[in-house]
Amino acid sequence: MATANPKDIFVRLLSDVRPGTERTTRVFQGISQAAIVATTLALSLTAFTSMAGDELSQVAEQLKTALAAEPVEITQKGGSVTLTSSADAMFPSGGWQVPSPAPLLDKMLPTLSKLQNTKIIVAGYTDNVPVGAGLQAKGVSNNLDLSAERAVAIATYLTSHGVKPDLISAHAFGETNPVASNDTPEGRATNRRVDVTLTGGGTCYVNPEAFHRIVGGFQVDLYTLKNSNGLEAKITNYGGILVSLLVPDKNGKLTDVVLGYDDLCDYLAYTPYFGAIVGRYGNRIGKAKFTLGGVDYHLVANNDENSLHGGRQGFDKVVWKAERLNTGDGPALKLTYTSKDWEEGFPGNLSCTVTYTLTNKNCLIIEYAAETDKPTVVNLTHHSYFNLKDAGASDILGHELMIKASKFTPVDQGLIPTGELRAVAGTPFDFNKPTAIGARVGNDDEQLKFGRGYDHNWVLDRQGKDLELVASVYEPTTGILMEVLTTEPGLQFYCGNFLDGTNKGKCGIVYQHRTGFCLETQHFPDSPNHPNFPSTELKPGEKYTSTTAYCFSTK
Repeated sequence: MATANPKDIFVRLLSDVRPGTERTTRVFQGISQAAIVATTLALSLTAFTSMAGDELSQVAEQLKTALAAEPVEITQKGGSVTLTSSADAMFPSGGWQVPSPAPLLDKMLPTLSKLQNTKIIVAGYTDNVPVGAGLQAKGVSNNLDLSAERAVAIATYLTSHGVKPDLISAHAFGETNPVASNDTPEGRATNRRVDVTLTGGGTCYVNPEAFHRIVGGFQVDLYTLKNSNGLEAKITNYGGILVSLLVPDKNGKLTDVVLGYDDLCDYLAYTPYFGAIVGRYGNRIGKAKFTLGGVDYHLVANNDENSLHGGRQGFDKVVWKAERLNTGDGPALKLTYTSKDWEEGFPGNLSCTVTYTLTNKNCLIIEYAAETDKPTVVNLTHHSYFNLKDAGASDILGHELMIKASKFTPVDQGLIPTGELRAVAGTPFDFNKPTAIGARVGNDDEQLKFGRGYDHNWVLDRQGKDLELVASVYEPTTGILMEVLTTEPGLQFYCGNFLDGTNKGKCGIVYQHRTGFCLETQHFPDSPNHPNFPSTELKPGEKYTSTTAYCFSTK
């Protein structure tokens, strides 16, 4: 299933409404008349909590007992319980409003109404079938509006039947490529549905045994760094991946702020670079080739005709040698790897070191170093997908972003920089003042269309060569503030445009469109082919160094 072009909606029921959601505000205000789920919907409910395994099993058993006579599939895996049912069964009378009583919802209520701290996120989905005249007459102008109506109405039913209102929020997504006809059971179950996700605080247990594997003849493990304030980072030496990062919210509750998997096998099978070290050259090199010292080099093309993030076997897919360190600033993990001459087409044996340090000032510092025996190009970065609200259960459109940059590098349709350094003033790319990510992402702008949203490099307004603040992100619900400091000249901001529901991560969360964002500090994309960009060349006898810090606080 491909989920794309979501409306910029995230309704915080009975609480705050994010900027840029006028339609959703109208839905919320007119909630008593809200149109609701058609009989062709499906309900998928995923419950994941920070409870111990025995407690979670008790919840699962309660739901199994309550729904024993209903056509509901209930599965439990690790820290998650998933309930899946067709809405043909849940709404037997049909129509566009939640029936009262609503058989399946009513049988879930005894369990849901007892929840005290668990967040409940209702997500409405729809396909690309045009909205009929009847719905248009009711003010539903398109399918994304309709999916918002559905999500809000489901959430309203729950709050009106004993579920705590401050736990519930709702948002909408749209389907542009239905996997099956709406006339089939598969289509009804997939194209039009409502997902209800319960999260007990955005944390779940990641078992180190799930990462204790031999890959390519090398030992892989999971390493834990914990500072004096309770912040915790889990890192695997496969790809140098940051698997989880727990930081406190404004109430002191630990929240996992990065997307990822709870099993190494999922990273081996497929990952869009979740949390990985990226190299030898982060970002894209146009047409997978460059010239250095008069020699033409042809790289492995893995992004159409371009090289992306080092090629098919980049640094995100190799096993690094790991060494624990104790520093005066906090615990650290030192990772080393030697990239062989001609690996993925790059010249030179490149000896690399990446050190993660979780400081007692609540910063995750990443220090990169590299040396080569031949002239080569180097551009290392870190590729975590962040969500400061709920570990990826909902979108990041309400996060408020600031980037200290007066210019960015526009791209062509293949996302390769044109060479221009364009002013951000008067464009959707101006984040010099904190602005909600979703406020302008849907604007009619050629660059946003090329990237399917934000997927661009900002030219940072730096004052020198030392580590300095270049960006920040604030999430109002949790109060978490993340500040980004770096020595690099550029920052790639990517808002999860290609996340499409095919990745099921920690706690059983399915990562939908724009449920995570990346802030990748870097030299500019395709720099080897643009002499006017800062150079990425590294010569023998020189040492490549770079430092980035992600620092956390609340307000």
